[in-house]
Amino acid sequence: MPAMKPARYSGGPCMKFILLAMSLLHSIAFCALTAKMVLPNTYYAEDVFRDYHVIQRTSETHAGLSLKGTYAGGLPAHIQIKLIDQEDTSCVQGYNWTSIESAISGGQWTGSTLIPVGGEYKILFRSIDASETELEVSDTAEHVLVGDIWAASGQSNMCGRGDLVDVEPSIPYVHHMIDMYRRDGCWQVAAEPIASTTHGLILRFAKEVYYTTGIPIGLIASASGGQSITYWDKAQTSYSYGYAPLLRTIDAAGGIIKGMIWYQGESDTDSLRSCLYKERTVAFFNNVRGDVENPQLPIVLAQIGGETAYGDGRWWMHTRNEQRLIAEEDSNAACVSVFDLPRKDNVHLSTPGYKIAGVRFARAALKLAYAMDTLTWGGPRFDKAFFIDDNNDKIVVVFSGVRDSLQPSDTIKGLFVLDSLGGALVRSAISGISLYGPNSVLIFLESSASANALVGYGDGFDPIKDSVNLTDGTGIPAQLFYYEPIAESGTVKSEDIVRLRGNIDPEPVLTAQPNPFNPRTRIMVRNIGLREQCQGMVYSVTGTVVWQFSAIGSQLLEGIVWDAGSLPSGIYLVKASVWNKTISKRIIYLK
Repeated sequence: MPAMKPARYSGGPCMKFILLAMSLLHSIAFCALTAKMVLPNTYYAEDVFRDYHVIQRTSETHAGLSLKGTYAGGLPAHIQIKLIDQEDTSCVQGYNWTSIESAISGGQWTGSTLIPVGGEYKILFRSIDASETELEVSDTAEHVLVGDIWAASGQSNMCGRGDLVDVEPSIPYVHHMIDMYRRDGCWQVAAEPIASTTHGLILRFAKEVYYTTGIPIGLIASASGGQSITYWDKAQTSYSYGYAPLLRTIDAAGGIIKGMIWYQGESDTDSLRSCLYKERTVAFFNNVRGDVENPQLPIVLAQIGGETAYGDGRWWMHTRNEQRLIAEEDSNAACVSVFDLPRKDNVHLSTPGYKIAGVRFARAALKLAYAMDTLTWGGPRFDKAFFIDDNNDKIVVVFSGVRDSLQPSDTIKGLFVLDSLGGALVRSAISGISLYGPNSVLIFLESSASANALVGYGDGFDPIKDSVNLTDGTGIPAQLFYYEPIAESGTVKSEDIVRLRGNIDPEPVLTAQPNPFNPRTRIMVRNIGLREQCQGMVYSVTGTVVWQFSAIGSQLLEGIVWDAGSLPSGIYLVKASVWNKTISKRIIYLK
C-alpha cells in the first residue's frame, strides 16, 4: 500500500485534526521512515517536508538543513536522500540516493545535508543496511523549492483591494504559505488573491524578483487592514495584534527570511500618530531584525499615496515624509513611491496599480538584497537645497537617484517654499521653476526668503490632484518631501551645482521664450555655472550681426531680453559660446 501524504489545506475547519489523524495512522500502521527539518525558532522544534514547501537558502547556491527522523525496519547503516527534478523527472546530479552525514541509534536518526537552489523538487529519504539493502522509504514531498522567502506585512494595501480582473497569473516557482494563523505551515503555488479576497501586489513582486534572479520565491503574508503601526508593537503579545502572528508565520517558514516588504501608514495620519510614526516604525523594523537574528534584513516600504476623505492633509504629508526619512537613515531599507499609481478609491490602489507597485517593490528589493543597482526603482529623491546668492530669492533643489535627467524641462509643478511670518509658516510666492542640470531645479521667489525658510514637494492629501509632475527620464516620480531646510548661499561652489549627484555631464542648453516673438524675447542658457562667462550674438539670415550680449550663468538662468524693435520680421540665429562650445537656436520675429 502506498505511503500516505499530508493533505493540502483546503480551508476546512477540521484540517488540523485530519493532519494529526493521518500522522498517527501512518506511524502506527506503517512504521515507515520519517524525516523532518529541525527549525531554529521559538514556536516550532521541527517540521515535516510538505508538498510545495519553500526552503530558505543559506548560501548563494544551497540550503543547509538539519534533519531528524525515525526508523523501524532494522538498524540502518545509512540514511540517504534523493532529489528528482519535477520538470523533466530526472534525478538531480549528486542526489540519486546520496548518503547523509547521520547519527543513528534507538529508532532515531539525525543528520544534515545541502540541497541546491532550484526546484520544483520531489524529495525522498530511505534507510539502507551495511550491504546497501533498502530497509525503508519515507513519504514523498513534491514541488519543493529552495530559494528566498520574503515576508509581506502592513495594512489593507498590502492585503490588496483590487478587483479580480486581469488577475496576475501564477508560476510554479513562486509559492506562499497559506494562513498566518494556522500552525500547520502548509504551502501552495501562489495565486491571487493571496492576503485577502481581492487582488494585491505580492505575487507581482515575487515574480519580478524571480524573473530577474532565477531564484525561486516563497511568500509569507501577514497583513491586516485599517491598522495603525501600534498594531505591530512587539509588547502586544496577543494574537489579536500583528507582531506575534507575523513572527509565528516566519517561524513556521523556518525562522529565516530574505527580507520584508511593508505597505502601511494610512491609519497614522492624524497629528498624534504621525508625530510618533517614525519612532514606532523604526522600533518595529528593529524588533523584526532582532527576532530573525539579521540586523541587516532588507526592508522595502511604501511612501503612501493620497486620500481625500478624512484627516488633515498636513499630517498625511508628514507621515509620507517620515517614511522617506526612515529609508534615508537606514542603509538596509528603501522607500518606493505609489502616489501616482491608479487607484480604486481614495486610499486603495486598483489591480493595475498593484501590479506596478509590485514591480517597484521588487526593483528596490533587488537593489537592497541582491546588489542589483542598475534597475529603475525609486525615482528622484531629495538631496539638498540652498540659496544661490545673498538675496535669498533663488533656491537650487538637488535630487539623487536620477536616471537620465529630471523631467519635464519646463512647467515644473509641486514644489513649494514655506517661510516664517509672525511665528507661523506661510507659503512664499514663486515666480517660476526651471530645470537646472540633469538632477537639480531652480526656484525663483517673488521676494527674498528668510534663513529659516523650508522647501517641500507635494503638499496635502492627494499629490496628483495637486499637480506634482517631476520625474526622471524613466518616468518614475520624484519622492514627496516636506519641511527641508535651505542652506545659506556659498555652502556649495556654484560652478559645481549642475554636476552634483549623477553621472551625466550636462551640455549647455540655449532657449528663447517666447518663440516666435514680437518684439521681445528672453534668451536663456541652462546647465552652466552661475559665474560662467557666456558671449553671444544674434545674426540675420544674411549673416549680419544684429545684436551682441555678454552675461554670466546666473543672469542667463533668468534670461536676458532682446528687443528686435525696428528690425524686419524673419528668422534670426542666436549663437552663444561657453566652455569652448558654441550652441545655437533659431528664433522667429513676427510683427
